[in-house]
Amino acid sequence: NVPLAALVAGALLAVVREPAGVHGNRRLDGWGMALAPPALGAVVGAVIAYGHGATRTAAGLGAVALVLAGVFAAAERKAPEPMLPARVFRARGLPAATAAAGLMNLTTNGVLLVVTLYLQQVRGHAALTAGLMLVPMALPLVLMAPLSGALTARYGPRPVVAGGAAVALVGSLALLRVGPDTGYGRLLPALVGLGVGNGLMVSAVTAAAMRSLPGDRAGLAGGLNNTARQVGTALGVAVFGAVVGRAATPHLFAERLHLLAWLAAGLWAAAIACAARIAVTGPGRGR
Repeated sequence: NVPLAALVAGALLAVVREPAGVHGNRRLDGWGMALAPPALGAVVGAVIAYGHGATRTAAGLGAVALVLAGVFAAAERKAPEPMLPARVFRARGLPAATAAAGLMNLTTNGVLLVVTLYLQQVRGHAALTAGLMLVPMALPLVLMAPLSGALTARYGPRPVVAGGAAVALVGSLALLRVGPDTGYGRLLPALVGLGVGNGLMVSAVTAAAMRSLPGDRAGLAGGLNNTARQVGTALGVAVFGAVVGRAATPHLFAERLHLLAWLAAGLWAAAIACAARIAVTGPGRGR
């Protein structure tokens, strides 16, 4: 990852030019950049530790996360050009779009991890076979992107995000039909539902975030949206993995899978609630 990141950074510096009217004398928010990663890392570490029964470690990391978050908030208030200005959270619809993005990745990647483990550990498939079986979940992400963009352009992001989350909710509940001895046909509807739901949501939830701020702040909105998704992925893997991590038998794994299906459905319902608060129009476009 490091060489790839360095390559991309070099390409950006060489190719991308600042828009007209943007001055290059802006200062980096050093404190914000230094405090945000360890604060987020401590949160994820606390969840992982708790899932493995290390409650003291989890409590310690949770305390560290709270302290770092407090210091980060104080530093952002004092920074002349903060990385994350507090005022962006007052933008109409941005908090809802950010939360929906985080919930989307949290649930999707949590379920993806558990289903992968199910195919390999419970059903005994090789890694390559399990990967091919997951194609029906991944392929709709590509196939649905043009439709999602067209629907978002015509109807706005709110109904598209809500509709995608609803489809994914149904897909998650389809996991209740999966057991330790069931065939792939029982799993397939869940994979397709989750894939189609995500395919509808990804473009729409990004558009919802970027429409929430003026054009010169669209990059900030997009960055916040992407950060929420990455944090959601980390938390999803930690939480869902912790629930099934100690399932010693196929039947116990299936029970945990059903529990997580209900959890996923609840998280998708929360994403639908967030969608209801997404702004219909962007700033300056009227209500």
